[in-house]
Amino acid sequence: MDIVGLDLTMSDRTTSCDVQLSSLRCLGRLVRLKIGSGASIILRDDGEYFMPYLPNLRHVALTGFNFSSPVNLESLAQQKELISLELGDCKDIEPGIYGILGTLTKLKRLRLENGGDVNDSKLCEALLKIKGLEVLELMNFKIPKNLVDSFKELQHLIHVSIWPDNTFKSAVVNKNLFTAISNCKDLKYLCWGIIAEGEFTPKVLEMEDSDELTFEDLFHRLVALFPECRVEVKSVSRKLWKKFCSTRK
Repeated sequence: MDIVGLDLTMSDRTTSCDVQLSSLRCLGRLVRLKIGSGASIILRDDGEYFMPYLPNLRHVALTGFNFSSPVNLESLAQQKELISLELGDCKDIEPGIYGILGTLTKLKRLRLENGGDVNDSKLCEALLKIKGLEVLELMNFKIPKNLVDSFKELQHLIHVSIWPDNTFKSAVVNKNLFTAISNCKDLKYLCWGIIAEGEFTPKVLEMEDSDELTFEDLFHRLVALFPECRVEVKSVSRKLWKKFCSTRK
């Protein structure tokens, strides 16, 4: 079939469903693929749920998914010309997904949601292989210390949006993120997101080896680091997080 773009986004859906990705194999000319849902899209550990190889794919967004394992996405490692990739719930496909990401060396844009490990280096190792990356978004991610090493090498980054997961070792996560961001060079846009665990955004940010910061202090520090960059500090409550992500903000 001659379809080159496919958008199956169901942001208002509230019940889970499953999608047999193998049915996409008949769309050999597909260039853009976007599948998402406000509820969970379940991919089972079965061949019918594995992403097929589509030679012309350049842009892929799979969000709102419950992946059973990285096997669902192994064919992405063959998509050497991929330019843009968004993946939803990463927690069930770590660290295997990072081995796949490390093969996608032509990526310009990468967005990953709901994952990370402060003690794991696999994400950082993958990023070091994507030298031309321009846009990086890590949404609800635990930030490892060696992300700083990746940011030192990613000389083409111009857009960074990171929403750290502060449910575990928040002071360490925030310190790791601030240190990493400080090593970016030519940013044009920077967003530091806060996911509030209750109804209200906390008044201060915990940071290891530092006094507690108000979010106004954080904003001013970031502006001082990047005076030519558009800087934003945003907040959303945890209970609205899935809906927030489904709108790609």
